[in-house]
Amino acid sequence: MAYNWIFEILKWLIVLLYVSFLGYPVCFRFLRFLPSRGFSFSLPVGFIIIGYLYWILCSLGLISNDSGGIITVLVFGTAFSAYYWKKYLQEIRSWNRLNWHFSLGNGSLFLISFALIVLFRLADPNISGTEKPMEMTFINGILRSESFPPHDSWLSGYGISYYYFGYILTALLIKLSGVAAESGFNLMLATVYAMAAIGALCVVNDLLEFRHSGLTEKVKIRFGSFFSPLFVLVAGNLEGFFEMLYAKGLFWNPDGTSGFWNWINLKELTTPPASLSSWNPTFRPGIWWWRASRVLSDLGLDGSTKEIIDEFPFFSFFLGDLHPHVLGIPFVILAVAIALNVYLQLLQQKADDPFWGIQFAEIHSLKLKFFPFRFLHNADFWILSLCLGALIFMNTWDFPFYFFLFLIAVFWAYFRYNGWNRKTIQVFLGTAVFSGIACVFLYGIFLIGLSSQAGGVIPSGVFSTRTIHLLIMFGSFFLILFAWLFYAVRRQDWKSIFKSFQFAVIGFLCLFLLESLIFGILVLLKNIGQIWQGSSNSSLSAIGSAMVLTGSSYAAVQGFTGVESPMIQFFIRRMQTLPSMIILFGAVGCMLAVLFGLRKKIKETEQAFDINQNLHPGGVNPMDAFGCLVLLIAFGLIILPEFIYLRDFFGTRMNTIFKFYYQVWILLGIAAAYFLARLHQIVTNGVKRLIFIPIMVLVLCSLVYPFWGILTRLETLQQKAISEGGLQHLTLNGAEFLERSRPNDWAGITWLQKAEFGVVVEKVGASYTSDNSVSTFSGLPAILGPTNHESQWRGGYIEIGNREDEVRQIYESRSWENTKLLLEKYDVSYIFIGSAERSAYEIQEKKFMNHLNLVFESGDCRIYRVSN
Repeated sequence: MAYNWIFEILKWLIVLLYVSFLGYPVCFRFLRFLPSRGFSFSLPVGFIIIGYLYWILCSLGLISNDSGGIITVLVFGTAFSAYYWKKYLQEIRSWNRLNWHFSLGNGSLFLISFALIVLFRLADPNISGTEKPMEMTFINGILRSESFPPHDSWLSGYGISYYYFGYILTALLIKLSGVAAESGFNLMLATVYAMAAIGALCVVNDLLEFRHSGLTEKVKIRFGSFFSPLFVLVAGNLEGFFEMLYAKGLFWNPDGTSGFWNWINLKELTTPPASLSSWNPTFRPGIWWWRASRVLSDLGLDGSTKEIIDEFPFFSFFLGDLHPHVLGIPFVILAVAIALNVYLQLLQQKADDPFWGIQFAEIHSLKLKFFPFRFLHNADFWILSLCLGALIFMNTWDFPFYFFLFLIAVFWAYFRYNGWNRKTIQVFLGTAVFSGIACVFLYGIFLIGLSSQAGGVIPSGVFSTRTIHLLIMFGSFFLILFAWLFYAVRRQDWKSIFKSFQFAVIGFLCLFLLESLIFGILVLLKNIGQIWQGSSNSSLSAIGSAMVLTGSSYAAVQGFTGVESPMIQFFIRRMQTLPSMIILFGAVGCMLAVLFGLRKKIKETEQAFDINQNLHPGGVNPMDAFGCLVLLIAFGLIILPEFIYLRDFFGTRMNTIFKFYYQVWILLGIAAAYFLARLHQIVTNGVKRLIFIPIMVLVLCSLVYPFWGILTRLETLQQKAISEGGLQHLTLNGAEFLERSRPNDWAGITWLQKAEFGVVVEKVGASYTSDNSVSTFSGLPAILGPTNHESQWRGGYIEIGNREDEVRQIYESRSWENTKLLLEKYDVSYIFIGSAERSAYEIQEKKFMNHLNLVFESGDCRIYRVSN
């Protein structure tokens, strides 16, 4: 139908407006210490409220995963929201009258951001390739599950073993709006981007609005705040700029050699370009935009390379994956806002009492008789735990990072007034314990059923990030941050500066020496194990065998098998990347100097901060301290993989860098936007303002990647509109490629979408392909999907067992008795025989024709029903 995608968008936006309406009064109360009163987080908070209610009630069996269950949740959610609307209606009206321009700006930014990703997906709506099939499988699996936990459509008989809260929210929106799941996938991607945009703007706006002094200043604040969504969601790393230089053929010698490009060493950019006529990087062979997500590369001592993922948000939305790290973006920004809200509350109260009203001094002295009542009745505490804890369920990796940001915000608010005393320690530990317990308690059902591939930590050894690659990745942020830190540190006394850098140096030496010790032990582990392995003592021999296996595995990954003096090579490699350590730990030293200096000024004045009058003694801006806390988390996440990484399915730093750097990008983007505005405030000298020239140059360089990316998508959209006969014939249907390329198979899949629930047999496909389209788009569980994905989710192959071979037997065995036993084993309801199955197996279809009912046929696609 012409312009069908517009009607889908309108229905979707109406539902978003309703969810935002549910969350707004809760934000107004819960985030009341933010100048914006949490206006920009109405939608994420509304999502968490109805999503959590739906999930927990379904999981407990109190409601069903159907329209009745949704109505029940909407009634409860609306009643909960109505209570806050009634209680704060007059305050909300007053705030909106004064801040209508802020609300209008937020709404406009939301719609513009939403429209950008919609255009991206109209140009390429296909749910195929990379992780999209997996994500669509989860969404349809949740939509078709009769109860929770939802079934795993790629492993019948098992529930999803992944963080799937974002997919529950997507499924809820699809049900409420009535759009097709294949379109809802793409609309959810646009929604996440828009929520993240206004959330990022809100956090920086609240940081900057702390000291506004009038309308002119407020206009500057609004303008400065827009750098936050620009840095977090639009900017790319500097690889895009190098792509443009490469396309133009710069820095190449006539003989086809280049010392510059060999030094940069970006894969695919080390051979001479085929054409030298254009600045346009999109003409080079290969996927020009992919390389930006693979800037880093680890090098083993044997010369082997280990690919590292260094994805960033614009790349993610350009790619179009609806993965948990993408779904989680607006919710991690909400976590930053929660930490800021608590920080501002404690500043206002001069850290007299913890934010939820628990007297930890009473707990310490065992005066506990009133404690449970004070703890349980506090709504702020539980809403905070619900929102922070949602990260456990949304993207589990993110939770410890932002929970720690919340903790150090609480700690710093107490430490700045009370110093390192018993009360500060009590509050920090009490906050960590009780908030942590509450978060885990609220999402405990999910954690119980979660399997993980994580298996401890491994020393990074010779894997260390080259300085040039670190600068290509974060250089545009670093210049802003180091420029501000330079001016801020100059204002501190030498004692604070010396003490701070002393901490940073000691921290580096401790980490380096500890890793050197562990690396040395692992180098010797194989040799020691071989000695023990020959022991007559069976226990000692078993330990020796384990040591040999561990040592050999680590040596293979690090590439020092057969290498002479691996310890010397380790130190040489570390010296080569020493500039990276100087940059990172130097930044940490600067941040600590600023924090210590700010506290000293406050202690000297011993005056309270008045948040209502936007004043503070000694000209100190406590928002600078919060910005430094955000930076400490970000730089800590960069530093950690330089010394250790998480042991997982891949065995390298790939996944750790990916997960850590993604959050680093978000945190640095927010901090850089804030400190750019602060730099503009404190640097008033004409000559000193020259620092903004290189800053703006690097910012423009970071916009090269999105410039060509957006241009590419718009050109694709234009060409598609012409070929389709106009914009009215475009679609957001992500399964359109299947309808066109495999119409008979798609007809069978649509039949299964409406069929009675049951297990389906289909081809065991490969990861990142559309091989398993039946389970992906019908939502019915298959016996087995891509084994690579399942083994990652479950940390091994135990649950998978012999399923792949048994699926082949079902199709290829000539014996009906053998086939029947396998069908009964997996409680199969449907046999799907389509183009993928016919190309993969030598199908003995006659046995199905003789013993089963043919319930669907279209071309060479047939579906047989197994009577249960």
